[in-house]
Amino acid sequence: MGNPERQGASLKKSARSRWLRPERSMLFFPLAILYWEMVFRTGVYHALPQLGLQGVLTLLFSLALGGLLCLATTLCSPRTNRILSLFATAFLTFFYLLVMLYRWQYDAFPDLGKGRWLIQTFAQPRQLGGAVMDCIFPMIALFLPMLILSFADLFSLDFTPPSWPGRAGILAWTLLFHAGGLVLLSLLGSDALRAVYQSGCPAGQPLGEEAVSAFGLLTALRLQLKDLWGFPWSV
Repeated sequence: MGNPERQGASLKKSARSRWLRPERSMLFFPLAILYWEMVFRTGVYHALPQLGLQGVLTLLFSLALGGLLCLATTLCSPRTNRILSLFATAFLTFFYLLVMLYRWQYDAFPDLGKGRWLIQTFAQPRQLGGAVMDCIFPMIALFLPMLILSFADLFSLDFTPPSWPGRAGILAWTLLFHAGGLVLLSLLGSDALRAVYQSGCPAGQPLGEEAVSAFGLLTALRLQLKDLWGFPWSV
């Protein structure tokens, strides 16, 4: 017979691990989007993101978007949630990668509303090769969340749908981070920075350098969609 105290400690550790598995999964997309934004900035600007108002805004808006994506991928069965999570992770990985390559070649961000930017990314093989060589390490780093998700069991990620209180918690932190970003922008942001957020990224035009730099790539895309769909500036 084993040591009762050791067995009891092992059972407590196992129970604690099972209890934390859903929480680890809920943190995956918020942390993944924040990670992608940091790697993207490193690849585009060849410098680590600076701490400051723009860095904090990117942090808050990225965590809020991650909360929404987490909520969208925890509504179904565990198998379906895992497939949705893998699809979303693969899509965002290649989205960041392709925009990074386009930005390196043309020194501007694409108009994401027009599909020809994808063709333009591969239109000049010599420039594309130079972009790949210049951004090779950030490009490889972009695949880390996909690698983690591919070995979900190794990292104790659980795709079981959370309870309704758990979903309410996800929605609450999403709204909290987003509202925090808006309040911070309103109180500390310059007139120019608030104007960038308020005017959004006009549909039919390339993503603005200022919006991507201040709020992150996905938030700049959200601002462009907001302009396309006619949402109020404050959302």
